[in-house]
Amino acid sequence: MAQTTYQRPQRSMEVAGGLVAFGAVMLVIGGILDIFRGIMALGDDAIIVSRRTTCSGSTRPAGDGFT
Repeated sequence: MAQTTYQRPQRSMEVAGGLVAFGAVMLVIGGILDIFRGIMALGDDAIIVSRRTTCSGSTRPAGDGFT
């Protein structure tokens, strides 16, 4: 019994490779933008708010005048 093999058309393999490359580029761009957002968040104090927990478990913003 002869074994038949199926070969995908070359065009569909090229399209699949292009889509994979496009997806990889988009993920890299997204990662680079996230790095820049993290650097900006470190420089902007309004983005990161530190909070202090009291003994009762409630939270108040740090530096609110209460001790």
